Amino acid sequence: MSNGYCSTQDMAFYKRSGYLVAKNILPEAQIAEIHHEIARILLGQIRYLDPGTHLSTSGNSVYELLRALFKKDQGRYLACLRLIARLYSLQSLMMHPAILAYTKALGIEMPVMQSRTVFHVMANQLKFPNGYFGFDVHQDWPSLQSSLDMITVWIPLVDVDAELFPIEVIPGSHLNGLVKGGVSEHISTIDPLAYNESDFVRLEASRGDVIFMTAFNLHRSVVDGRDHDVRLAASCRYENAMERHVVEHAYPYCQHNIVKRELIVENFPTRDQVQAIFQP
Repeated sequence: MSNGYCSTQDMAFYKRSGYLVAKNILPEAQIAEIHHEIARILLGQIRYLDPGTHLSTSGNSVYELLRALFKKDQGRYLACLRLIARLYSLQSLMMHPAILAYTKALGIEMPVMQSRTVFHVMANQLKFPNGYFGFDVHQDWPSLQSSLDMITVWIPLVDVDAELFPIEVIPGSHLNGLVKGGVSEHISTIDPLAYNESDFVRLEASRGDVIFMTAFNLHRSVVDGRDHDVRLAASCRYENAMERHVVEHAYPYCQHNIVKRELIVENFPTRDQVQAIFQP
């Protein structure tokens, strides 16, 4: 029995292990288009800072463009990462029919995506002092506190091998339910006594693959990786509006946005700037 994508064996493995690496289910062309758009965004900022730059989308890799902008202006570099996470092309990939089919086969009856897509960049040459560089051992459920069958969808945008900051998981750890821990700025931390280092398994995934993971699986990002390479990935959460506990709890929602209504750029836009956009 299968839904055309996810086999019975896949479903059984996911329930038993708490994760699944689905091989080659996304189109290479769609991922290549995302790479091209990422390069255009980065190059736009580089050219703004240095109109005479010799860098280009055809002659330079995304990694080279990331490094160039990181060196020039880290504020604009971070602004690019925030924008990339909102790209229509990336959102479309996250809702690809194959991903939807897998999440439904794995239990998501009515998908809800309350949290935003996250764009992940990890490279030794792109580290911020005291900044984010992968998360330590954690579970995803506390950040949303939504359906118990919530699925984290993690898409590698490059080939992620064992030496390129892969995800590590503990198979079967989801069956222990919510593990008590502390709260840090970004995650709920897990007491090291709750797991054994020897239980972690590194997940390798190529472009076109997708990692599906339960919200209760203990996992982390490997923070040691080879130099002169970058791990690019994106993730989001598929929640189930029909899961009985989330219905009982009146659809909990933890992630609230704040709208800044003051002008970010003073005296912008002028009337002339607006009219210029609509010139025939």
